[in-house]
Amino acid sequence: LRGSQAYGERAPNLSERYLRAGQVYFAIGDPCSGITDDGTVLAANCLSDGPLGVPEGFYESGALVTDPSYGNPDMKPEQLRQSRVDLIIEPDKLFRIDHVQSQFRISYTDYKMSDVPDKGGNPLAICYKSGDLSDPACGTNPLTGELLIQRDPVTGQLLETGYLLDNRSGLSWNGLDFEARASWRPEEWARIDRIWAAVLHTQVLDFDYYYDSGVPGGEELVGLVGSSDVPEHRTLFSAGVDAGAHQFALQGRRRGEVQTEKIDVDAAKIDPYMTFDLAWRVDLTERARLTASVANVTDEEPDIVAFGRNGDNVLAQYYDVVGRRYALELEVKF
Repeated sequence: LRGSQAYGERAPNLSERYLRAGQVYFAIGDPCSGITDDGTVLAANCLSDGPLGVPEGFYESGALVTDPSYGNPDMKPEQLRQSRVDLIIEPDKLFRIDHVQSQFRISYTDYKMSDVPDKGGNPLAICYKSGDLSDPACGTNPLTGELLIQRDPVTGQLLETGYLLDNRSGLSWNGLDFEARASWRPEEWARIDRIWAAVLHTQVLDFDYYYDSGVPGGEELVGLVGSSDVPEHRTLFSAGVDAGAHQFALQGRRRGEVQTEKIDVDAAKIDPYMTFDLAWRVDLTERARLTASVANVTDEEPDIVAFGRNGDNVLAQYYDVVGRRYALELEVKF
């Protein structure tokens, strides 16, 4: 039984402190467009006197606005904390089993990153949802001396929605690893040197991304467990036989059910997905080795889904979109 605790900091780099990004144009989403005095914080801010206020009856008439980003000289260090506990059992030693090596491991890991440099949510919304326009997103750019959000002084139309990087986001996750490994050297089988197998299963218990969204009262959490990026269950397993100059191996991967969006629609779900690979290797000489392999033996195809990132309907970064394929490799050392 062993445990560990780690803590670290990463100081902001020069770009995060002093970057002056080029101007980029984005579609306008002005929170003050069509605003009425309904007693909310947003209405009070939009109809306030000063350079960030708009006249009554204001409507945004533009299509694009410049959206530059800037470094922040006052950026704090990003922080990392990790805790881990391992329980390791070696049955061959516990029960004195000859010709066998085995190990079983259960691990719990808790990981958190905080004060991560980010713009958080929408800086324009963050500003106008803060009391009395008090959020730094409403303030002055220390690199230029000008307001980050700039409006036409007569019409109130947005001219620029710049923002400073700030320590606005972070992530945390915790989960379990279950690992088992074993190898056996059978003395009674003259042609078999070793039989081995291993399996690793990971279960993510919690995975959250959080950021300052500008909503009064705190941070906004985005739970990611079960999403296409963070499946709750993943498994990797392999087994093989070593026989003289020959080696045979089977490897499998399984990815649990995920959703591209957390909605109760079948088109957003991806069923559990499992593939198998086979390989054979032989040492021809001390300097030459031949390897033959088959990837995705069962020719599994990924599900076609909706709501994928960037409109993708097949997540090629996680699933095999090529199908069964064969490889032959000759390696020679000179």
